[in-house]
Amino acid sequence: MKLQDYLTDNQLSYTDFARRIGVSRVSVMYYATGKKRPRAEVCQKIMEVTKGEVTAHDHHLAWRDRKDRTDEQQAARIST
Repeated sequence: MKLQDYLTDNQLSYTDFARRIGVSRVSVMYYATGKKRPRAEVCQKIMEVTKGEVTAHDHHLAWRDRKDRTDEQQAARIST
């Protein structure tokens, strides 16, 4: 499950989740939107707090999806 989906399903704000895993609100926002990938120790903490519902693989997928969207947007700008 992607982190953003977990937060939504569990009605958690970035701030609430950040406190649980010991990082900043902005870091959680970046992880949830795929802007940044969390370090290994943060991934472990996320897996612990979510009881395995969000895994390191899920972060990779979120990051890849965001990268694909960015690549598509750049290609569209070039072709116009």
